Amino acid sequence: MSAPLTSREDWIEAAVEDVQEVGLSGLNISRLATRLGVSRIGFYQRFKNRDELIGAVVKRWIGLGDEEYDRVIAETDDPLEQMQMVARWQFDELYLLDYAMLITADPDPGVAARYRHYRDQGFAYVYSQLRDMGVSPDSARLRAEILVLCGLGLTVAAKARPADWSGEGLSSFTDDVLEFVATAQAPERKRKTSRSSRERGRR
Repeated sequence: MSAPLTSREDWIEAAVEDVQEVGLSGLNISRLATRLGVSRIGFYQRFKNRDELIGAVVKRWIGLGDEEYDRVIAETDDPLEQMQMVARWQFDELYLLDYAMLITADPDPGVAARYRHYRDQGFAYVYSQLRDMGVSPDSARLRAEILVLCGLGLTVAAKARPADWSGEGLSSFTDDVLEFVATAQAPERKRKTSRSSRERGRR
């Protein structure tokens, strides 16, 4: 009986699953071949090397986020609801990949560049949503930074303690954080004074 044929897409899908379990650094071609029920030869018919596969996994990771943004935009026009839906999906479906990219970004410059681009995209998205809600530019910038940092912290927490940070409890928490940060009264005067003080300190 002939060996099953595997496409480039099959290898990428298997790699995405593997990365969620062992991280990018642990990605192993032999294990992927076993997962797919084929030999390693099939891999080299589709990819030049392991680095090319890693690049495809990172590209898929970014593409999944883009697809979700498009879906959410089609479902609701409310900026806060859109952010809440994206956050729920992020922690339901993508946090293991997010974590894998986060811990690999330091030793791998290529992944680091993609990770920064991904986070910059996230910041720009949140900033744009907050501006659509009528938040001032300075305040929107600060709030977007807070929310992106909260997302990073929750990604680590969800990986470290999945029993405490998963399911409805996590969804409810992210909804509350987003609503609070997006709608809380910003201390505009205090921030301006603090900034002036820092500027005076540099003189």
